[in-house]
Amino acid sequence: MAMTPIGARCRRCDQGFYLFEVRDQGTGACPRCGRLLAPEWTAILLEDIARAEIAQRHLVQALRRLRGLPGNLAVRPHTVLRNFFKEIGWQDDLADDPATLREELRRIRQHVTAWQQFDRTVAATRPRRSWLQRLIQAIAGRRLDAAAS
Repeated sequence: MAMTPIGARCRRCDQGFYLFEVRDQGTGACPRCGRLLAPEWTAILLEDIARAEIAQRHLVQALRRLRGLPGNLAVRPHTVLRNFFKEIGWQDDLADDPATLREELRRIRQHVTAWQQFDRTVAATRPRRSWLQRLIQAIAGRRLDAAAS
């Protein structure tokens, strides 16, 4: 399964991109507007982008292997996510940028919603769509929940 690359956003042009685009260019500039992302820190920027990409691959591979081991080990996902949420310090950046905070919360909620389908208690409390609603969903090719929000 292909892993989603690490996304980023230029504070100057407000456009999104992937870190590998900056790494591939090798200039330290935003792939969209061309401005330096960390003036006078380009070498460190490029080094840490490479390190983050390698670390992500290694972390995902190690966790996937641990999950697949036979026996009684069950890695707790929230402990991994907690480190990303708390230790990196994103909360300070997001507090200063409400639009990005709302977008990140929306994306995180999508993942939580997908996980909630595995909880029979949560799934049982959801109203069941009628056959007509399911037909409309199938024809439209999208979720009705997303269209209503």
